[in-house]
Amino acid sequence: MSLTNSEMTCFRVCPRKHQYRYIQLRRPREDSGALSFGRGMHELLEWMGHGDARKPAPVISDPFENAKASAM
Repeated sequence: MSLTNSEMTCFRVCPRKHQYRYIQLRRPREDSGALSFGRGMHELLEWMGHGDARKPAPVISDPFENAKASAM
């Protein structure tokens, strides 16, 4: 068994992260559409609440998600 430099660095930084990533072979969960939509809505609501006119409103790039956000 050989260890890579990144595996050794990971272990030095956080042994638990090393356990999850290299022993149990777990990977971070991918960002789902619902999570990205919710994050975008929170950013938009925060922008609306603080009303900083110099900062542009957050943009939701997907036309379907944009229509859904507008309806809400």
